[in-house]
Amino acid sequence: QSEIPKPTQEQLALCLLRTRKAVKVHEGGLVDLNAGDYSNHETNRYRSPLLFEYVGSKVMLRFNPYDLTQYVLAYSENGRFIGK
Repeated sequence: QSEIPKPTQEQLALCLLRTRKAVKVHEGGLVDLNAGDYSNHETNRYRSPLLFEYVGSKVMLRFNPYDLTQYVLAYSENGRFIGK
């Protein structure tokens, strides 16, 4: 009997919800996420030094809709992983 392999962190990240549209990176590496019904239509703000070089650009975010207090994962618009 073979063991079922456990998913990698990268594979698990793909299970997170993704923003429908790219979001703009603001000064200080800030991004705003409105997760709709998951956040009572309120905006959550996240900051990362990894986003400093993307200020003024747009990124895609992946997030856990059941715990918006956790981190989000940022990806460039062409799908390259930037970081947490």
